[in-house]
Amino acid sequence: MIDKDRTLTFLNPEQVKESFTVELGKYILMKPNEFLTSILDEDKNELIQEMVREAERHRLKVLRDAELRKQEELLAKKDSKLFTRLKNTIIKNYK
Repeated sequence: MIDKDRTLTFLNPEQVKESFTVELGKYILMKPNEFLTSILDEDKNELIQEMVREAERHRLKVLRDAELRKQEELLAKKDSKLFTRLKNTIIKNYK
């Protein structure tokens, strides 16, 4: 574990209490928790939160872009089928 003064420390087995494992479990399951919050100073915590928000915005943009491309492809396919039917109808009528 890295302390606030950026020194590396290790946990002794007697330091691992039930509350530590409960918070670790919540952290792993992405539930609201207090795990590792005491290690980060406020500035770093805000920076990390902003990075997480930016990653989420990027993920949502990628999903929206993919959905738009999918809709455009479906529309183009539909238009292509319509064009083919019209072309075939016109060719039949002029023969």
